[in-house]
Amino acid sequence: MTLLRTLLLFALALLALPAAAQELPPRPEGPVYDGANMIDAATEAKLDEELRAYNKATGRAVIVATVPSLDGETVEGYAVKLYETWGIGGEETDEGALLLVAKKEQKIRIEVGYGSTPTLTDAMSGRIIRNTITPAFKQGDFSGGIAAGVAQMIENDRYCIDVLNQVQAIKAALGRAESEILKRHAACCVADAIASGDADEQKQKFSELVDLFEKAKR
Repeated sequence: MTLLRTLLLFALALLALPAAAQELPPRPEGPVYDGANMIDAATEAKLDEELRAYNKATGRAVIVATVPSLDGETVEGYAVKLYETWGIGGEETDEGALLLVAKKEQKIRIEVGYGSTPTLTDAMSGRIIRNTITPAFKQGDFSGGIAAGVAQMIENDRYCIDVLNQVQAIKAALGRAESEILKRHAACCVADAIASGDADEQKQKFSELVDLFEKAKR
């Protein structure tokens, strides 16, 4: 994702006309920038509180931005520039997501950092826009659409994190089981073979032990 974003920025720079550089809004102190006045005060306050708590708890930045216009830019290009200029997600981890809404063009974009793509994929972002935000916007409910979209972004992230944690727990449990099997095999079967003095049996048990070690490495 970071490489694609860099390439897109480079392409946009090459195609840009020799005009004044596009002015982007400054990053807000909080997680919500309502430059297009599309979010009512109560919803904005609630989003600010919830996103501050989420960002602090997870270390991942989710930012909402509404702008009056894209100034001739594509929504993808504008989102990339805003994401990079605001430094969302941090340089090292790039764990961030930007929900951008352009009022004049009626465009919506969820720009996701490389570090957040395992939990908020492009496919998920597309579904959130199509199935949650856009229907609310068509009803004139901009505040509700943005709030519901953010809620789904956070919920998808939490769900995927839970799944990843469960997978790691299963892998750890399997690792402990493998270790226990190896210990028991060495303590019982191999020890018995050594005690028996049977060279063929000893060779067989040691071969089995080597095979178990090889499988445990995979």
